[in-house]
Amino acid sequence: MNGQTADPNVSPSSVRDGPRAFNLSIAGLFALGISLRLWHYTARRSLWIDEARLALNIGARDFAGLVRPLDYDQAAPPLFLAVEKLATSVIGMSELSLRLFPMIAGIAVLFLTFWLVRPLVSHRETAIVTTITAISPVLVYYSNEVKPYIVDAAVAATLVLLARVAAAKPTQTNVVGLSTAGVLAILLSTPSVFVLSGVGASWFFTRRTQRLRWPHALMIAVPAGITLACAYFLVYRGNVASPYLKVFWGYRLLDPFQPEWAPRIWFAIREIVTGLLTGKATDRDIGLLWRYLSHSFTAVGLLLIALGTVRIRRRVGPFQAALIVNPVVMVFAASFVGLYPIALRLTLYAAPFLLLLVVAGGTELIVCLRGAEYRLLASTVLLSALASSPYFTALAAIDPHGRENSRPLIADLTRSLRSDESVYIDAGSLPAWIFYSTDWGNPDRARLAFAARVGSSGGPAFENAAPRRRHVANEGDELIYDGPYGPEVYGLFTGLQWRWGRGLAQQTPDSGWTANESRRMMLRSDKQWWALFVRDFGSSALLRSAFESAGAKETMQRRSGLVQLVRYNRE
Repeated sequence: MNGQTADPNVSPSSVRDGPRAFNLSIAGLFALGISLRLWHYTARRSLWIDEARLALNIGARDFAGLVRPLDYDQAAPPLFLAVEKLATSVIGMSELSLRLFPMIAGIAVLFLTFWLVRPLVSHRETAIVTTITAISPVLVYYSNEVKPYIVDAAVAATLVLLARVAAAKPTQTNVVGLSTAGVLAILLSTPSVFVLSGVGASWFFTRRTQRLRWPHALMIAVPAGITLACAYFLVYRGNVASPYLKVFWGYRLLDPFQPEWAPRIWFAIREIVTGLLTGKATDRDIGLLWRYLSHSFTAVGLLLIALGTVRIRRRVGPFQAALIVNPVVMVFAASFVGLYPIALRLTLYAAPFLLLLVVAGGTELIVCLRGAEYRLLASTVLLSALASSPYFTALAAIDPHGRENSRPLIADLTRSLRSDESVYIDAGSLPAWIFYSTDWGNPDRARLAFAARVGSSGGPAFENAAPRRRHVANEGDELIYDGPYGPEVYGLFTGLQWRWGRGLAQQTPDSGWTANESRRMMLRSDKQWWALFVRDFGSSALLRSAFESAGAKETMQRRSGLVQLVRYNRE
């Protein structure tokens, strides 16, 4: 096997051929994983704010337009956007068409992870990895999101599988196949560059034991490098230079010359490890006890990853182990030089590799322990750490609609609005409102362009803009559009900017914001109007109080998760 050493305790036949019970269990896990993904897919969860922003780009632009920098500070690989555009053009604009490609990719990840893992570890370890992949709340969720993150995982596993084949048998067909896959991967998945560079590093440091030679390596590397350069200058350069994105993701760039380097590294690793194993990773929506437990999970997870690397290297040799480890190493190296933020969704491509290392490490830990009681204790601790995953999966399956369930309330609003009534759309509601209130069979292009202008960073209705640090007065009077259902009054940004790892920049809206927004609505509305709030970080309560103080009375209020729809009569 290209100079690699095999585990003396495991025969090749035991790796290749499993008993009938193993095959049946894997088939059952595949069925479970597919069922969970289809359940969420058919539930048609409302688009949350980032999904709606990307969907607006897909709906408002033609294929050529998707190659240019996107509105609403969004970024996605051009081939991913092309597939999304094709799906919506054929099927129509909806959650089902937008999520079709990620759902297919999420199902593919099940099979790809199994094929990736099976030659490297035992049947028991393979079954555990497949179980986690099938029920992981994170993998299930991102299989139904209008974002390329689960596609990243499918592409990463495919590249490593093809690299394994090309290294074992470097025929022209296999080398050209990997080269072609590398080019397509660059266009389809942003983090594929870390996988490809990891494959290259794996080959370079073990090349004396490989049959793959320099001409083969150049056939793979040169086309991918040219494609990456073109994609960067045409598509990604604007996002890399975006001042807003630098602030938003700043805490997730692990540049050692920036403050709080060690806490930032630990924060990033904790989110990835805890998120993959349990489905809960951030401090925003978990309790204090879980926060402390997540630190323990992270420490144990890092130990298991190290032990898993040792175990796989011993079983199948350094090249195969490097193929699994190096894609993860490369993304951290990129983050250390300030090129790529580390967050769970942005590193989801590494999920198959990390799950394999954790499970292999758990087996190695149990094998290394002396005494049955210690092995039982270690097994109990590891299983307990994984026990929360099915719990969170079950919770998500019971209520698949999430917190930003805006579609039903927007549908109610569009049915109820009269032409003489205004509707106040707070800045966080803008993307969802525009998406769900647009007739995509005959869209109002001017309205889409207006929303993109005011709702992108730098625009007055950009939901996550930085605080003004000054009093707000007499602003936003131009943020009115005569929409398909009547006058639309778009809310000014509050200054409650949220940043990864740091939370809100301030706890209350900018000084004068509440009074200014109340003034705008009182000037615009004579008798009755509506207000829609989706993501407001508490500002809606202040604004509703200001409306009431100005003489408006709430006559109806509906909630769905974080979404609020309120109707007012002016006294």
